[in-house]
Amino acid sequence: MSRRWRRRYLLALASLALLVAVAACSGDDDESSPKSSSAAGGNGGEAGAATTSSTTSESGTGGQGGTASMPCQWSADSDPCPAGSYCKANDCVSGTCKKKLSKVVDLKRAILCGCDGITYWSPDVAQYYGASVASDGECPLAKRKHCGGMAALKCPKPGEHSCNQRREQKLLCNATDIVGDCWGLPPECPDAVVGATWRPCDGGDCLLQCAAVKSELAYYEDGSCE
Repeated sequence: MSRRWRRRYLLALASLALLVAVAACSGDDDESSPKSSSAAGGNGGEAGAATTSSTTSESGTGGQGGTASMPCQWSADSDPCPAGSYCKANDCVSGTCKKKLSKVVDLKRAILCGCDGITYWSPDVAQYYGASVASDGECPLAKRKHCGGMAALKCPKPGEHSCNQRREQKLLCNATDIVGDCWGLPPECPDAVVGATWRPCDGGDCLLQCAAVKSELAYYEDGSCE
C-alpha cells in the first residue's frame, strides 16, 4: 500500500472513532434528563405532602373549639352538652352549652324557677347544678316538683335538692298531708344570724330560710324571731 492511501485509511478510522464517541455522549445525556425530571417531580410530591399535612394540622386545631357556643336542645331527661357543662335555654326549649360553676360564690337569696320545676336559691346555684332558668321567683304550684306528704315523695336528685317543708302558719305544723316542694340550695348555707325569721315546728332557734329548707323539717315564719 502506498504512503498516500495509508494516510487516508488512518484518517478514515480516526473519523469513525470520533463519530462513535460523540454518539455515546449524546445517549448518556438523553438518559440523564428524565432522571432529573423525575427527581424534581419527587421533590414536588414532598412539597404536596407537606401542604396536606399542614392543612390537616390546621383543620385539627380548628376542631378543638370550645363548647361555650355549641347549640343545644333542653331536655328534662338528659343533658345534651359535654361533661362539666349544661344547656342554658332560658325559654326551656333551645339554647347554648355553658360551663357549670365549680363553686357557689354569691350566697345572696335571689329565688328562681328552673325549667326542671325546681326552685333555686340564686342564679349561681342554678348554674352550679347546671339548671336552665324559666322565670324569677318560686316555681308556680302547677310546675313544682313535690316532695314529702303522706306518700313521702322524694326530690329527683336528693344530693342536690332539698324538700322545702314550709308551713304557712304554726297551726299547720302537725299536718301530715301537706306536700313540700323541691329546692336547689348552695352546698353551704350563709352563716348570718340577722334575718333568721324561720322557726322549726319542733322548736329550737330561728333559722335563715336556706338552713330551714336544708333541714327538710317542717318550719314556719315566726315574727317573734326578730
